[in-house]
Amino acid sequence: MAQKRRDLRERLGGGLVLPPEKCGLQSRLWQDVSCAVAFAIVVLTQRLELRLPVERDRERFVRLFSDREFMVFSTGVLDREAANRRFDQMLILAEEFPFAKQPVIDRSTGQILGYSGVDRFEFEGRSRLEYGYRLAPEARGRGYATEAGRAMLAEASKTYRGELLAMIDPTNHASQSVAHKLGFSFWKQALVDGYLDNLYRLQLGGSH
Repeated sequence: MAQKRRDLRERLGGGLVLPPEKCGLQSRLWQDVSCAVAFAIVVLTQRLELRLPVERDRERFVRLFSDREFMVFSTGVLDREAANRRFDQMLILAEEFPFAKQPVIDRSTGQILGYSGVDRFEFEGRSRLEYGYRLAPEARGRGYATEAGRAMLAEASKTYRGELLAMIDPTNHASQSVAHKLGFSFWKQALVDGYLDNLYRLQLGGSH
């Protein structure tokens, strides 16, 4: 068992350490391997792997968040400090949601292509869940966004009942097409953090 725990820690890169009561486990396993990682579901599609982020993913995401092409249709590239904070937020959300924003990985190469999943944001005085994705330029136009999105939303529907929003730049026609393929419906245009976005929504599992 100890060797298995070491192997898992090495394979997943450590992860977040949570207390056993938060994991719902009464087991010694939590002492050696993060329960958030050890019991996270790895979602596999024909070409992709999705799993919760772990510490070893940090450098890849810091580079991506600092890349102009990756951050197109956003508030802009992040400096290293801001990019680290954004990755920290991914780790924090991974404690709360198994379908939080997480790495989209090319199964044939092991390369992280971007992310897919949900995050929290404030809108119209309420805390909302926002579904979003972002892919490296070389991974676009190959159907990865739709493939990852369908897998992620199917996983979310197992445990979440309620509304998801998607915020898309009005000029980002490719992402609007992906949103429609994933079942999102246009809701309205609105200012979010000072930027005009098209808002789309999707109801999972009926009403809360």
